[in-house]
Amino acid sequence: MSKALDIPVIFFGTGLVQDNWHDSDESVSLEMLRAGAATLAHLWADRGGVQVSS
Repeated sequence: MSKALDIPVIFFGTGLVQDNWHDSDESVSLEMLRAGAATLAHLWADRGGVQVSS
């Protein structure tokens, strides 16, 4: 993807080992997903030179 788009690619996961993603007892913390979304918003803004208010 990086070569095709000629840009760096960043992979960012939001989850914990105890979430057991892709297992029969899979779960997720909504607070963890919200925190991950907020982190990504700040990361994208930082990479784009835009300030995000908290």
